[in-house]
Amino acid sequence: MSKQNRLMLFAREIYEVAEEHGISFFIGEEKTSSKCPMHDGCGKRIKG
Repeated sequence: MSKQNRLMLFAREIYEVAEEHGISFFIGEEKTSSKCPMHDGCGKRIKG
C-alpha cells in the first residue's frame, strides 16, 4: 500500500470518528495553495 493510500485511509478514519462524536468540518479549496509548503515555501508548483 502506498504512502498516499495510507494517508487517505487515515484521513477517512479521522473523519468517521469525528462524525461519531458530532464533529463536522469542511475543507474547501478556497485559500489553499498549489505551491510547495516545504523548504520555506520554495515556490515549486505541485500537482493536485
